[in-house]
Amino acid sequence: MKNVRNYLITGAHSHLGKGLVSFFAQQKGVRMLLTSRTPTSANDEKDSQNIRHLEGIDLLKESNLKTLAQEAERFFPGKFHVINCAGAYWDHKGFSEASLAQNRQAFEGNAQTILGVAHCLIPLMCKRGGGYFVGFSCNSVLHNYPNMLAFTASKMALESLIRSLANEYGGKGLVANCFELATILTGREKGLKPFGDHQNWLLPEEVARVVYAMTTGPFSIVNGNAIKLYHYSPSFFTKGYLERIRRK
Repeated sequence: MKNVRNYLITGAHSHLGKGLVSFFAQQKGVRMLLTSRTPTSANDEKDSQNIRHLEGIDLLKESNLKTLAQEAERFFPGKFHVINCAGAYWDHKGFSEASLAQNRQAFEGNAQTILGVAHCLIPLMCKRGGGYFVGFSCNSVLHNYPNMLAFTASKMALESLIRSLANEYGGKGLVANCFELATILTGREKGLKPFGDHQNWLLPEEVARVVYAMTTGPFSIVNGNAIKLYHYSPSFFTKGYLERIRRK
């Protein structure tokens, strides 16, 4: 279809995913294939000619990834872009305090999922002439904060994956970048971090606007990068990390 922009968005029921889906649905000529592990709620975008939900998709399962690739091949008539919002939340636990299973889940949710998505979809993307492949990291990779070891390491793995994809597939039209995000501003996060630097945080819609601009503009030479997104706040640079994450 001419003048249609095709997007595959994973983790569509996350706060970030919902923000992207809502913003993209308001743009003209956008067609979206969405995935999530959970069922659609009353507030989610409903299936239509230009929106298709795949629910119950576990991005750690090869059979589910194959289903996703097959559906993308059917749903998108031409070039499409992938935005990976799937991830794992981390509750600021010390490395030894968290169980081995919790540490492993951070890697699975943040690194293994995007690895699987890339493996199953990039061959089709390249066959269709390339496209944008977008992931999301965290500004913790810049500071190596305590109590975030497994989460930060998993995001570093994601960034390394993005750079490697850009190098390996740039000649086939793939443009791979990720965004290093400040904390996403939600009611849950404010409740968990009442002393956090809320001025520094981001609304999901603000992130969506930047991602949309990146994937619709002439930015193909911006490839293999981790792009920082945050609001400037003087207190972020003067208030200590442990002060920002304390809960009492």
